[in-house]
Amino acid sequence: MIDEGTMNDSPRATEAPSYLARKTHRKSRLGCLECKRRRVKCDETHPACNNCTRRSTPCNYPAGNVTSPRERPRSRPENDHHRASLLAAADSRAPSSISVTPPLSLDNASLTLPPILSPTRPAVPPSSAAPFFDGFDLELWHHWLSVVCSLNTSPEEVPMWRDHISKLAFKYGYVAQLILAFSALHLAREDRSREAMCLARSNTLESAAISGMMDTLSKDASSNAGALWVASMMLCFCSFGKGPQPGQYLIYSETREPEWLGLLQGVKTIMETSPDAISSVVPKTDKPAADPTEPMSPEQVVPGLGKALDDLRTSVDAFRAEDPSFEKYLHPLDELRKCFGTAFERRIESNTIKICSQMVFAWLYRLEEHYLATLQAKRPMALVILAHYLVLLSQLEGYWYIHGWVPHIMEAIKRHLHPAYQQWLQWPQRYIKT
Repeated sequence: MIDEGTMNDSPRATEAPSYLARKTHRKSRLGCLECKRRRVKCDETHPACNNCTRRSTPCNYPAGNVTSPRERPRSRPENDHHRASLLAAADSRAPSSISVTPPLSLDNASLTLPPILSPTRPAVPPSSAAPFFDGFDLELWHHWLSVVCSLNTSPEEVPMWRDHISKLAFKYGYVAQLILAFSALHLAREDRSREAMCLARSNTLESAAISGMMDTLSKDASSNAGALWVASMMLCFCSFGKGPQPGQYLIYSETREPEWLGLLQGVKTIMETSPDAISSVVPKTDKPAADPTEPMSPEQVVPGLGKALDDLRTSVDAFRAEDPSFEKYLHPLDELRKCFGTAFERRIESNTIKICSQMVFAWLYRLEEHYLATLQAKRPMALVILAHYLVLLSQLEGYWYIHGWVPHIMEAIKRHLHPAYQQWLQWPQRYIKT
């Protein structure tokens, strides 16, 4: 029998050899979940640490960890100082100081979660891997299904958002992240007591989704074209949902082209080689509408549209005769006329106007890079065409994520436009209150 006093007084217990001494180091709680599981030191690199990159395993960080300053969006609201201060505070706080719902503990629970929400899901390629979602993200998912996906949407479009697009989230992590980011932006407006937390989570999710989209575009874009198209659309909605921001005018800014536009151009290139990608993720339905519609002339909604666009086309042609570079303005102008022509329908039974929101956003999708470049350079004709588009966008001012954007952009156009061109804003300003 070993004497306890002898054991405690032994050299091995009282003084460990130098080669067995463990070097102390500062502990960090910000490492990824995989390194924590393996109990190895994580270098905390975002979006994937070196350990996980080397092992080709999904790298997911606890949802409470915010991104580093280099990864955070730089935009801030302009017309709401309260939202701007909350967003700045949320971005500058350390992860431990943000009050977030703690992650669900599934160790002893009997919950059965969908694969994308399960921390024990099988390894998948990084481009489609989803992060660990906690209880707050589940609340955002419920908010999306019960509130957001049916807001400002006609009854016949609800199944597309609630069923088809929502199901994509269970296969593509970046789609799930953008759905949750958009839902968080709406919840931030509904629950002011948690506004800072919602904005911080939305920024984190959007940043991760952009990384996932870029990774997919660089590796396997063609087989994921439909999901990338949906993600680019959700990214556009998230840009709207943040509200008007200083120096940001949706499709151009005071500094550089908005990031979502660059991604959209990449997705468009892929879609050109995958014409059936949209129908593969959002199949058309043959179910008749409860209140059928018929085409409606845009002149009945915005009188003077035809003359305004004709006059603008005549001016572009006159400039083009002297400067061939004005050719680049014909495509956005012609596409704007097409979008106006298909944006309005009349409901036959109720005799009400239906606005086809997809045609309003179609103009943004159809823009070409050389026009976007002139818009970013604040060329006068590019700004004038954008002002005419704002008349179409203003038809959606009742949508929560569009509110405030139209006057915000129009004020910027008036500031940036040379006085000699101000006369071309007369017709748009009839329909836009600034």
